[in-house]
Amino acid sequence: MNEAGTNAKRPNLSQSVQTFLTAHALPPETIFRHIVATLHAPSYRTENAGALRMDWPRVPLPADAVTLRASANLGATLATLLDPEAPAPGVSTGALRPGLRTLGLPAKRGGKTLETADLALTSGWGSTQNTGSGSTIVMPGRGLAAERDYTAKERAALEAEGKTLGLSASEVFALLGARTLDVHLNADAFWTNVPPRVWDYTLGGYQV
Repeated sequence: MNEAGTNAKRPNLSQSVQTFLTAHALPPETIFRHIVATLHAPSYRTENAGALRMDWPRVPLPADAVTLRASANLGATLATLLDPEAPAPGVSTGALRPGLRTLGLPAKRGGKTLETADLALTSGWGSTQNTGSGSTIVMPGRGLAAERDYTAKERAALEAEGKTLGLSASEVFALLGARTLDVHLNADAFWTNVPPRVWDYTLGGYQV
């Protein structure tokens, strides 16, 4: 409830932050989107691992509106990609972005067609254990992720993706990893071309 005694909603922001946003004609959502971008930045997560484990991280704010707006735009994109019900242009709607056309494709050894039976998860990614008190816990496993060079087609697609984002080829592969992985469901079926830094960040299954 505000000072006038009405039920009008207002953002839960400090006065200094609200003043900064107002001065630069930025909506309150800018802060939320900036936080989303920051919390998903690998460097931030590494530098603030202890605070994140305690669920009490501090999120720095840029000193200028241009940087804050750019960060908020990244956060808005991330929020869309993380929401399975939100249409994401170039990902779930419209023409698929070039870099995504070769990432994480299901495949079978020898180029054969995948059948339902081929989807059995037997590569040891985890197992269940009885604790003895009637409950069950899931223990992670090493699984099977085979490292290899990018194919010419995969590299070209990722370089094209980089151009749309204003990144050079060296910057693209510095972000994704110099080589790629085939992540196996079993000995024959796998997802092709899962870059190691994507794998490490999203699944925690591969250390680079």
